[in-house]
Parts: sequence; structure tokens; C-alpha cells
Amino acid sequence: MARREWARKLIDKQPMARGGDSVDGNAAIKLLKAEHARAVRIVKRAKRLELHGLRDTDTNEFLEGYEAACVDILAALTKGRA
Repeated sequence: MARREWARKLIDKQPMARGGDSVDGNAAIKLLKAEHARAVRIVKRAKRLELHGLRDTDTNEFLEGYEAACVDILAALTKGRA
């Protein structure tokens, strides 16, 4: 799903949109900014390994790759490319 389609779907779920009235532009902006901030918080938690239950089988190479992936995702989010 493209970014525009995802955003439209998220906005359409709001109660004002279902009632027939269109969603206020400022409300839509606030909603999307809050969702972006939520995504950034989740990736930061993942980078700190709070979302990953460490196992005995996890190697250093795996953990380094996991952290590198989180860094890449976070960079894309902060540059507005995700």
C-alpha cells in the first residue's frame, strides 16, 4: 500500500469521516504526525532491543544486523522517506 493510500485509509477511519463530514485538514495533519512519532518510538525501542527477546542462539552478527536495520529504518523515518 502506498503512503497516500495508507494515510487516506487512516483518516477515513476517524469518526468525523464516517459521519459524512470531511475530516479537518489540521486534524488530519495532527493524526499523521502522531502516527509518525509512534513509528519513531517503536523503532527506537526496537534498537534498544526492548522488543526483541534475546535468545541464547542470537549471535553477535545477528544482533549487529538487527541494530543496523533499526538504524536504517530510523534514518528513513527522520528523513521523511518512510
